[in-house]
Amino acid sequence: RGYSAIICVMLGTGVGGGIILDGKLWRGADGSAAEIGHMGVDPFAGVACACGSHGCLEVYASATAIVRMTREARPRYPNSLLHMTEDLNSEKVYQAGLEGDELSLEVFRRMGVYLGIGVASLINILNPEIVVIGGGLSNGWDLFAKH
Repeated sequence: RGYSAIICVMLGTGVGGGIILDGKLWRGADGSAAEIGHMGVDPFAGVACACGSHGCLEVYASATAIVRMTREARPRYPNSLLHMTEDLNSEKVYQAGLEGDELSLEVFRRMGVYLGIGVASLINILNPEIVVIGGGLSNGWDLFAKH
């Protein structure tokens, strides 16, 4: 309240968002503006997104991404608390991070870096008064925000 230029980034199963400019929801030319999860943050990574592109923010900063990155990195962390977890989910990765698990901390570090790239780009382009980060995955702020 009281802001006329706001960016909202929602971190959950995917990455969503909303943009308020001049006090109005910005919808874009055809109503599909603020597909923040599909902005490119690493086009050379080779990680395919459901949208058909590569390197979208969503493949690095969503609950789905946390699980994928954990599975991919597990072989490099044989002593991880998550190494034997079969029913892996982002909450378990987060809890392991709170216990200092190196695999979890690496995954959240990567998430933080990519989220930072995306949010910094939005700030540089739109110059908002405030950026709001929400959604279920934002509960992991303490693990990814410092990166």
